Amino acid sequence: MELDRPGPTTVPARLIHRGGRQYVVAYWYQIGSRVYGGDYRYRWALVRRILLARRGDSLLIRIAVSVDRDQGLSRSLSVAAELAPPLYAALADTFSE
Repeated sequence: MELDRPGPTTVPARLIHRGGRQYVVAYWYQIGSRVYGGDYRYRWALVRRILLARRGDSLLIRIAVSVDRDQGLSRSLSVAAELAPPLYAALADTFSE
């Protein structure tokens, strides 16, 4: 999944089952305009920010899309991929460093 930012960004996605339905959940952590797809890199960045800048504000963004049995998993992933870039851009502007 591509975000509207310099450099490639890998955003993890998981398939979850809840209440008899399936959902694709894409998520990332965001500190200002920086994106972290992995938990450990995010946590280290957050600790560094707290110690050096005395700020602990950060975001966890989740996009959940239900999986339609007729259209399948690929359609749900493409819907999440369409939603991610404008959401990232809006949050990066609002919560800049």
